[in-house]
Amino acid sequence: MSLSLNNSTFRMLTASALFIGALFIIFLVGGSQSVGTTSEDDDLYIIQTVSVQPVKYQSGYFYERNFVGQVEAKQSTKIGFEVGGQLKAVHFDEGKLVEAGDILAQLDTSRLNSRMNEAKANVLKAKSDAKLAESTYNRIHHAYQANAVTEKEDEEALEKRNMTSATVALAQAQRQSIAVDIKKSELISPFSGTIIQRIADEGTVLGVGQVVLEIQQNSDYNIRVGVTNEIVQNLAVGDHKKINIAGQLHDAIITAIIPFRNQARSIDVIFTLKQNSIVVRPGDMVKLSLSYEVNQRGFWVPFTAIKEGNRGLWSLYVATQNRGQLKADSRTVQMHYTKNDRVYVSGEVKDGERLIVEGAAKLVPEQAVRLVESSND
Repeated sequence: MSLSLNNSTFRMLTASALFIGALFIIFLVGGSQSVGTTSEDDDLYIIQTVSVQPVKYQSGYFYERNFVGQVEAKQSTKIGFEVGGQLKAVHFDEGKLVEAGDILAQLDTSRLNSRMNEAKANVLKAKSDAKLAESTYNRIHHAYQANAVTEKEDEEALEKRNMTSATVALAQAQRQSIAVDIKKSELISPFSGTIIQRIADEGTVLGVGQVVLEIQQNSDYNIRVGVTNEIVQNLAVGDHKKINIAGQLHDAIITAIIPFRNQARSIDVIFTLKQNSIVVRPGDMVKLSLSYEVNQRGFWVPFTAIKEGNRGLWSLYVATQNRGQLKADSRTVQMHYTKNDRVYVSGEVKDGERLIVEGAAKLVPEQAVRLVESSND
């Protein structure tokens, strides 16, 4: 009986010791997890030093857009012969300057020259036949007047005279046609400029209109820039704008606004430079910066002041008094325009409130803050 009691007591003591040990372990584990951690509620009591500046509302902002264009020659054309034939000579290579009226290239005219000689002979023969027919008609007509020949013979002589005169006219026309073809076998420069591409070489058999050379005018360049519809509404012929060419701004004048959209669905605006002394070349890229005013009440904030929230919303913090303590109050805003390191926004902010511009990334709503006035406007 004594031994049984001792065993029962021993089991009770063992169970109690295990229970107390388990509680001690749970206490140690729970204590170790809480050491060095802070909750969001704890953050509210950490005073963050932030920079602020007053909110300044304005009626709108200037929306700036950059557009890219290029320099182009007022006259640029690919030229070829109006007649077909074998290319005999090209007198100017790429990069050479030419004047209006210069002979740029020639076709082989040996066949045309042979046809011209034949045509000249035909003209001489036709004139000879016409002269004989004229003499015959005069003789027969006098005889007819003297009743020496019949009326039919007189009419036949007259008809032959007329036919030979028509043959002369036809032969002369054929000779003139060959002369035109010979003249068109010379490719004439339509204006002064530079040969920028040679497409055909000597010996090539060319079809009618096949391109031989490309020529481009050397001066009085245009600048073509495609702009959007909302921008073009604020432009007019005669306006002066700044064009950026190779990093330098130059004065330009709008000379035309094309009244239809180009392939890129933008509207072409044509400029000319006020001074042609600068070195530009067709194909040079240019940049045009244009702006227009958007009537939207709002204010500017630096990027450092704005935070992206849930569902694409944006927010910022203003410093407000809450029970005698300065705290960060979160406000939802709408972004309208970004420029450099600033954002134009509107939203649940009052004019003159103290906007937190630096340190906002470390804040949570209702966190205590200490203010430092920002030097940024």
